[in-house]
Amino acid sequence: MEKVADMSGIGEHLAKKDDRRLEDEIREHFSFLFTEKKGVFVRDKPPKRYFDLAVTTVAAGDLLLHFARMRGDFATSVTSSSHPNEWRELNDVLEDADVRDGLATSEIVVSRRSRSYADPESAGRVVRERWEQLKRYYQADQR
Repeated sequence: MEKVADMSGIGEHLAKKDDRRLEDEIREHFSFLFTEKKGVFVRDKPPKRYFDLAVTTVAAGDLLLHFARMRGDFATSVTSSSHPNEWRELNDVLEDADVRDGLATSEIVVSRRSRSYADPESAGRVVRERWEQLKRYYQADQR
């Protein structure tokens, strides 16, 4: 009977490699999180891996930012460190923050294009530009 090689280690190795590549991109495009906000990567329990899923999380101040890439799609979620299991997509949080800050619905709809992102570079710009608003939103949301 022929032995079949155990491939589980290979998949784990590739997942770690994908995660490190994503971390490098986050360091580059979200550099202010590390230089100005004293951000650090948080090692979460790795999720079950599908396809080429890469994930990483950064803690910066009272905020946690979760980054994921799968099949070329990039996503950013955010939560407060006081509620680490209540992740929300970045654009949803920014839209709620705009409402809380008193923007009219028409202004929010018009501003959606400026918040869209498809890659770490554009997401980094959005987070940097709206950092104070994100902090205010989660500070006001303390329970």
